[in-house]
Amino acid sequence: MITSKLEDGVVWFIIDGDLRADEMVPETDKWLTRLDEYAGYITDIRKMGRAPAIEKKKMEERRQQNNTGKPNAILGRDDAMAILAKIYVHFTGARDTRYFTDPEEAKKWLKSFGR
Repeated sequence: MITSKLEDGVVWFIIDGDLRADEMVPETDKWLTRLDEYAGYITDIRKMGRAPAIEKKKMEERRQQNNTGKPNAILGRDDAMAILAKIYVHFTGARDTRYFTDPEEAKKWLKSFGR
């Protein structure tokens, strides 16, 4: 299941279970018309299960079609997840994306991005 919420000027996408583009796309679409309300995104993958390559590809295609210019902090549990996030950033060229294990550090980075 994928949910989203606005909290303290940041949109949180929470992935609980396997990554599925058909669940993520409607959640991301909710925020496209509200860009002035938030600094960026935190994608919380701490409870994520599998992330099949085809689902990641669909999400990257969607991101390229609807690039908001907002930074994305990936919030994970450990260094193993960091390696996966770094591979994603490398192959997609998502230069506005960083990996964190501390939610407060992620928020701080988002709010200072581009300043």
